[in-house]
Amino acid sequence: MAGFRLNTAQYRKPVLAVLLLVYLVLCVAYNFNLPLFEAPDEGAHYIYVDYIARNHALPDLNNQPSHEVSQPPLYYALGAPLIAWINRDDFHELYRPDPSLQNGIVYDHLPRERDFPPTGVTLAMRILRLYSTLLGAVTVLLVYAAVRNLFGRYEVALLAVSLTAFNPKFIHMSSQFNNDIAVICAGALCVWMASRMMMRNSLPSFKATAALGAAVGVATVAKYSGMAMGLVAAYTVAWCVWSACGISDIRSSLVHFVKLGAVCLAGFAVTAGLLFLYNGARYGSPLATAQFEHSNAGGVRAIPLSLMDIIARMPWIIHSYWGDFGHGVQFPAVVDRIMFFVAAVAFIGVFVALALRQMPKSASLLLVTFIVTFAAYLIWLRNQDATENARLLGPAFTVISISCAVGLLAWIPTRYEMSAAFSLTFLSAAGAVIALNLALINGYPTPGYLSDGAASMLPEQGAARFDNGIELVSASVSANRVAYGQDVSVSVYWRATRPVTDVYRAIVDLRNPDEISLGSVSGLPLNGRYATTQLEPGRTFMDTYHVKATPAHPGETPQTLVRILVGWFRQLPPYEVSRVQGSGAANAQIDVIKIEGARPPDITPAHSFSSTVADLISLEGYQIADRQLTLYWRSMAQSPRNYTVFVHVLDTAGNLTAQADAPFAYPLNLWDPGEQVQDVHIVDGLATAARIEVGVYDAATGQRLTAARPDKAGWPDNAVVIPLR
Repeated sequence: MAGFRLNTAQYRKPVLAVLLLVYLVLCVAYNFNLPLFEAPDEGAHYIYVDYIARNHALPDLNNQPSHEVSQPPLYYALGAPLIAWINRDDFHELYRPDPSLQNGIVYDHLPRERDFPPTGVTLAMRILRLYSTLLGAVTVLLVYAAVRNLFGRYEVALLAVSLTAFNPKFIHMSSQFNNDIAVICAGALCVWMASRMMMRNSLPSFKATAALGAAVGVATVAKYSGMAMGLVAAYTVAWCVWSACGISDIRSSLVHFVKLGAVCLAGFAVTAGLLFLYNGARYGSPLATAQFEHSNAGGVRAIPLSLMDIIARMPWIIHSYWGDFGHGVQFPAVVDRIMFFVAAVAFIGVFVALALRQMPKSASLLLVTFIVTFAAYLIWLRNQDATENARLLGPAFTVISISCAVGLLAWIPTRYEMSAAFSLTFLSAAGAVIALNLALINGYPTPGYLSDGAASMLPEQGAARFDNGIELVSASVSANRVAYGQDVSVSVYWRATRPVTDVYRAIVDLRNPDEISLGSVSGLPLNGRYATTQLEPGRTFMDTYHVKATPAHPGETPQTLVRILVGWFRQLPPYEVSRVQGSGAANAQIDVIKIEGARPPDITPAHSFSSTVADLISLEGYQIADRQLTLYWRSMAQSPRNYTVFVHVLDTAGNLTAQADAPFAYPLNLWDPGEQVQDVHIVDGLATAARIEVGVYDAATGQRLTAARPDKAGWPDNAVVIPLR
């Protein structure tokens, strides 16, 4: 095995084939784990290709069946024959837009999606997604070929391929039906053709120049943003002319540039001209501008973004280069931190490569491609809502991957570059597999229904039934004490008692004693990704909510108790609140917790005396006003749970004339050692009482806690006798 090297010519094609195979397998896995029509506007893109397949004609842009039909037709026209033979009449059974849901999409896999062999629209969508995958595979090959032309270094080409093929976002785009992958592929084709011309150091042939222009035309009819590649073609022609003629003969250089430019435009006209003529004749504009603007009018920003607005959005756009898998499906924060670090290392590495002269002059093609396509994207970003996504970078997408490969390898000593490229290739592939689990599989959850046995074992804390058909089975809170600014994690077990016919949002609210909300969250089950209409009656599932505790008044952070309330309201106007059956309340209380802050000052009781209860609390005094008895307690130690207080009113003969039993309204398990608590009880006959007895007991067992005088002697029956005055 001596002398065995994977970078020799005989092993390069097999390694590339293996990488492509792994990429294709991942795309198929992403394809089947991505619910149909979940990807951005996938339903609208499908309507476009379906129209062409059914009518064998382009749709009328003045009567648009979907807002995507204003896109250039190439991607859809090539996809239409792939599905024309399939009976696709079940589209509306699978495409279920619901305006009451986030982004109007039902986020789940229908059982029909799992059928094998697939039929109907499911089969059509699988084929169309595989069509996108094929374009992605072509893109990967073009990246490899372009890097080999520009750098002549196998290790750079290998890593560039890996950073493209195993970028989870690229796989995601290659596993859905959306013309973003088409323009990325066409852009890679332009870069490859341009790199071939630039490496010859001579005037390009008319054939090669016309082919480059035709490639720009293909990019344009894939998506109008691909037209920016025309500037890349112009730069390529200028580069080639300059390299061949130099500065010595300006006149000759200009002549060659004009001739080759005309040839390039001719090539462009061959592939894009027919569309321009069609649009001009039918809509009065080569780009059907009025119709395109009409289809996108709903997303036009009321105020275009300023430069500072754009800069503020850059971190999210960078994040979306590897993350953001659709509507709200993201990587965990720790993954983002790792990827931002890698991106920063690669970015700085590009400058290191420049300083070390590892970048040939022809690599300026990458910079020019990025600048012109990114500038086109910025125009769209500035004026159109919901465009903060790297998938819209078009041809710049793969250029970034190539640049990152150069930047990462710039830090590696030459003799270790090949090993580093293979190591990073492995890590990239592993990352794509992990992303499948972290993002896609976990991003489209269905309720993890509990077994009947497990559901029957849940404690009945907060149990309540709402009139919308949803039952609160049980609930728990992560902590009974939090500080302002911290999250309260609330786990709630829900069960539909019957089919739920409307979409409802759950709400969790932290309410202080003054009935002021100190924090609330609301949303559909499972982090907004599951509609209540999809709940299976009789089955219990857990949902978790995170509520941040905030002060009622800025700058004021008093210690307070909050009740944790849960409820439901309809997603759509008039936002009707569901009521708790039997009480008519708008919500159900599941717990009381303490928000730690500034403790209120102690109050001196009107009547002071001292007794202790179980060495947990001491009774320091009392106050009587009409039917209200206020007891002043002091915490001596942490209590594991709450207890119940009894108040007995007796006459001169020792007969019980009135009684009040109630748990501590301020739960005993929330008292801090040394804290004073005022405990109010409403009892009849206080004004004429001969004697009042107070004690504490465990409501579950009826067992009274020991009560003692200051001298430690016990009170009879563990009942503290209040010294009336």
